[in-house]
Amino acid sequence: MNADAPLIISPYCNKSNEEDIYQCLVHTASAVDIPCIIYNIPGRTGCSISAANVERLAAHPNIMRMFAWARAPRWPPVPYAWRTCRPVPW
Repeated sequence: MNADAPLIISPYCNKSNEEDIYQCLVHTASAVDIPCIIYNIPGRTGCSISAANVERLAAHPNIMRMFAWARAPRWPPVPYAWRTCRPVPW
């Protein structure tokens, strides 16, 4: 099976703090050798990825983009995320 890029979401089984969210996303991105897209869907996961975590996650070599769920009202990290993360290479 081939994939261009996985969509990675924050943990949804429990309420996670900022560090738990960061560690989960970094661990997942480190486990693959393709570009990853962070998918923020607070309505489904129960937590939103903060702007501070967006900045930290953007430094990871496999994390290329952030994507906000369309119905998430005024998610502040989105404009920052698009400036911070690298473009997807395809």
